[in-house]
Amino acid sequence: MNLPDHITFWQKQSDEDWDTALLLASGNRNLMALFAIHLFLEKILNAHWIKDNFEITPPRSHDLQYLYKNSDLELSAEDYGYLAIISGWNIEGRYPDYKQKISKMATPEFLQKQLENANRIRLCLQEKLLII
Repeated sequence: MNLPDHITFWQKQSDEDWDTALLLASGNRNLMALFAIHLFLEKILNAHWIKDNFEITPPRSHDLQYLYKNSDLELSAEDYGYLAIISGWNIEGRYPDYKQKISKMATPEFLQKQLENANRIRLCLQEKLLII
């Protein structure tokens, strides 16, 4: 696979994880939907990382802010801060003591707001990825 193929691979994986987040949300699997939000953002940031660094393998990091900082993207300070919150869901969704904490907060209303915020960022990142 060449560089554009790798970018396309990560972009498609991101799209699949976005669809998974929506499916999980529709089934009231709120905690897993939050985890899927993290996954789709991580994968689209991997696509940007590849595009901006001209390498076919992104860093093995789940830290969304790290991936962002090592790309040529420009997000608002608010969206950059939001990436840190979403990165926390990756950790909190894996371990029992954290899982209990985040499960209490993952109400349908909370999840809906997170889907709206994440979709806004998703659309922005997809648009910027098209400019290759």
